[in-house]
Amino acid sequence: MLKLCTGCGKQKPLDQYNKKRASRDGLNYKCRPCVNADSLAWYRKNRERVKRTHRDYVLKSLYGIDEAQFQELLQAQSGKCALCPMIFEEIGRRNLCVDHDHATGKVRGLLCRRCNSSIGQLGDDAEGLRRALAYVEGRPAA
Repeated sequence: MLKLCTGCGKQKPLDQYNKKRASRDGLNYKCRPCVNADSLAWYRKNRERVKRTHRDYVLKSLYGIDEAQFQELLQAQSGKCALCPMIFEEIGRRNLCVDHDHATGKVRGLLCRRCNSSIGQLGDDAEGLRRALAYVEGRPAA
């Protein structure tokens, strides 16, 4: 059995259509390739909106903060990593991490990717950092 796609105007088999409860026959009016092309066109036209929405979702769901709180942290740190002198404008926002306590979920600050990874590799606890500091300073670990 065939159905006429309202997107491309071609007759296509029913297995080329997604389900849609609201339609009379239970299938979408456009075939999958047309729906995919429409979605891709919308994404390309609204790329910045998609990025912003995704970023807002990630900040809220993972860290419990919104973009305004993120910007306050960034301004409080003068646009720099909380640990090293790395300036975020120079390295780009992709290399900027929201550092948080994994036990409580509380946000501590903003770090560059290198500093954030280093803390994570040392177990994300003060004792691991103390041992690393003692090692770097040439002292025996306590």
